Amino acid sequence: MVEEKIKLDLRKFNLDKIDFLKWFKTLAFLLLILLIFNIYQTFTLSSSLIKEIDKSIEEARPADVEILIIKPDKSCEGCFLIENKVEEFKKLNVKVVKEVTLKASEASDYISKYDLKKLPAFLIEGEIEKLDFGKSFTKVSNGLVFSDILPPFFSIKENRIVGKVSINIINPSNCDLCTGAQLVFENLIRAGIGIEEYKELNEVGAKNLIQKYKITKLPALIASSELSKYDGIKNAFKSVGSVENDGSYVLRNVDPPYKDLTTGQLKGLVNVRYIVDESCSSCYDVKTFGQILSRNLGIKIKNENNIDFKTTEGKKLIETYAIKKLPAIIISSDVKEYPGAFKVLEGVGSVENDGSYVFRNNEVLGNYKDLETGKVVELQKKQ
Repeated sequence: MVEEKIKLDLRKFNLDKIDFLKWFKTLAFLLLILLIFNIYQTFTLSSSLIKEIDKSIEEARPADVEILIIKPDKSCEGCFLIENKVEEFKKLNVKVVKEVTLKASEASDYISKYDLKKLPAFLIEGEIEKLDFGKSFTKVSNGLVFSDILPPFFSIKENRIVGKVSINIINPSNCDLCTGAQLVFENLIRAGIGIEEYKELNEVGAKNLIQKYKITKLPALIASSELSKYDGIKNAFKSVGSVENDGSYVLRNVDPPYKDLTTGQLKGLVNVRYIVDESCSSCYDVKTFGQILSRNLGIKIKNENNIDFKTTEGKKLIETYAIKKLPAIIISSDVKEYPGAFKVLEGVGSVENDGSYVFRNNEVLGNYKDLETGKVVELQKKQ
């Protein structure tokens, strides 16, 4: 029965009435549309990819640039070394197609075009749009001008070299350890200050300068007004000195030791007395403390004396300063001339009525002798 029913249904399905050509054409048309769409998509993606590749290649390509260096007509010894900056620039992603060095008299058109104020100058032309020039260059017209020219340099407006400083150091008599001004001078050199002239004067030979600038401490350092060309250093200098009416800079707050011209006394030369028990071989070495004072705290020591606690002098010092532990360390009142160091010392000792400082925290240095018990307190085994 089922087989007969299927045969009947197939008879009803007349294949002669189906237009296969029409269906074929429709299917072919749809396939063509799909093919065209795929080709378009492929072309579009390929074009975008090619553009991105071209863009990457162009960005990676070194910029074609021309370099122009302009120098003063006259010698500018000690002036800013523009050549160093040129060499640094060449290490970037650039291709230097031309490099020219001109004297100022040969480059008047460039000086005017780029409104140059300082020489030497460093100019770049060419594909500057490809450069990431940062703050070191300023875009002017169709080029770049290196703008971080530091003194000394030639000022086109003033027609002279600016930033060369004259330095006078006035040293006190009979104080070889009074080197504060010399250290400041060395720091100025390290900071890149250009020096026109340097003189060291003694107290007697600099009498007129001392009176002119009302100097009360020696050593002193006097820098000419050209120091004003160094903004950072100029501002820092104001915190340790003064700017005078003639533009000079006078260093007034030098590190000790120094000579107080109002009293004629040397300040900041420290005397250190060590009260020791020679029989205590395991007690800490007092030289360790002296090294801490000079090397770590910057205190200038004039004299160091070891005093045995059994001597008359030793007994008197123990009584005067109520010393309970040995070794004992007594520092003269000049230690107060070192505010930073003195603040550290206050935490491990005491300041006495006569201004002397007594170190009392012996435990921080090692083994010591307790005078009340007569025994050695061993905090560590001596090597």
